[in-house]
Amino acid sequence: MQSLSVVTILLFVGGSFGATSLSQDQINTILQAHNNYRSAVSPTAANMEYMEWDDSLATIAQSWADGCDFAHNPSPEATYSGSSVGENIYAGTGSYNAGKETENWNSEVSDYTYSSNSCASGRVCGHYTQVVWASSNKLGCGMKLCSTLATVNWNNANLVVCNYAPAGNFRGQKPYVSGTSCTQCANGNDNCSDNLCGSPSATGATGSPSGNGGGSSNTTSTPNQGGGDNGAARHASMLSLGGVVVTLLILNMMQG
Repeated sequence: MQSLSVVTILLFVGGSFGATSLSQDQINTILQAHNNYRSAVSPTAANMEYMEWDDSLATIAQSWADGCDFAHNPSPEATYSGSSVGENIYAGTGSYNAGKETENWNSEVSDYTYSSNSCASGRVCGHYTQVVWASSNKLGCGMKLCSTLATVNWNNANLVVCNYAPAGNFRGQKPYVSGTSCTQCANGNDNCSDNLCGSPSATGATGSPSGNGGGSSNTTSTPNQGGGDNGAARHASMLSLGGVVVTLLILNMMQG
């Protein structure tokens, strides 16, 4: 068995971070950014679910961010009941603009081709596919200002961790089913607004953050943790230094 580590670098112009925790306004901004990008996918999604805030996922994300290590949590679902958990992480310096991390993750759409479910050669798309993974309807994030960020040895750097449930980026699967909005909502859910299944605006609900954990996955596949067609959001990370974002993707390619 051979193990090969590949490092792919992707540059973006982006913002940076500076707060030590997420305020309610920051939570709302990050959540709204995710739902805005999910509602605007092209081609249109027939089964895109509205994403809600999950306090249990946020606790897991904050706990990992508090460790100040630019690396992924190897088992974020260990203390989460009901489903697998995906993860995007982002690190940067400077003042924090809530939603900028989501904007940078979503910007990978320019390198993703839906029809072939593939990413441009040498590029990274795993953050984007996790953000718009149709069944990932729970989100929780945490952020920590680190005096020293391990692995990359940065000083006064901010580490942002977002966890998703159920996890996305399953090998061989597209992030969503294309078609007329809300025509293939899961569990017969027909509350549709802004192209999203189960949107609270369709029922008059406020859509405020909740503490609901769990969720379920309708697939028996295992999350793509080793690259594959789109890369793996659980093993793809973003760095921001001086307004430039660097994406590092570590792929473990196993051959038996």
